[in-house]
Amino acid sequence: MGIEQFGRKKFNSAEKKVENAESSVTEKEELSSQLKQRIAKAATSEHINPSEIIELAEQIQLTSTGMKIADKILGTARKERQELLSDTVTYAHEENDIRDALISASKEGNYYKLIEVAERLKEHNFPKDTEGYDDKGTEELRERFASKFSNIRALVNGQAPAQHLGSDELVFIDEEGTVLSGEYAEAEPYSGGQARVRHLGSDHYVFIDEEHKDLPGEYEEAERYHRGKALVRPLGSDKLVFIDEKHNIIPLKE
Repeated sequence: MGIEQFGRKKFNSAEKKVENAESSVTEKEELSSQLKQRIAKAATSEHINPSEIIELAEQIQLTSTGMKIADKILGTARKERQELLSDTVTYAHEENDIRDALISASKEGNYYKLIEVAERLKEHNFPKDTEGYDDKGTEELRERFASKFSNIRALVNGQAPAQHLGSDELVFIDEEGTVLSGEYAEAEPYSGGQARVRHLGSDHYVFIDEEHKDLPGEYEEAERYHRGKALVRPLGSDKLVFIDEKHNIIPLKE
């Protein structure tokens, strides 16, 4: 599967966000370094100017705050890029399964199955945005609560994963920044009414509902839901499979 088919604009947009964020961080780091050099020079000057030192110190404080904000933006941009790459893997696996079925039907000379599978491939389009995703609400959430939370993820149906400043654990918050859940080692935004999480102290993934209750099934690997399917590797298995929203394995129609 080529990047053009999956959506080059989405990749370019994600990469551009990361590049801009990295550039902003670098710019602020360089400015901070220059200001520190200037204040060191001013403090050791033969004729010390207190006003100049105060002004430089205040600029360093502002730059430091700007660097923290820029770091948060960079972290979010990298997460969004990783989510897109994860979606690419899910999409590619699904398409490969369909193509394998197409080849099998062709070898068997089963033209009814060939037509059916070809129709599935024809309808296999780039996954739509997560249902319930609030783009504007997500940006507002990040702006309003930047001083309280870092790494605020996508707001879906009124909930978004986020980290308390200075903490590695994630929680789900609402539009008002109210914590709705317990803490998780990993947490993805909701998709199809379910969110993939990893509990503290666990090496496995589970899906939770919108009331943060664990749903059946544990997985070595798990991707988010798209169009009613999630790519997972069940606990104790060495194979990746698709599951439906009730966590049943979806057999490939051949």
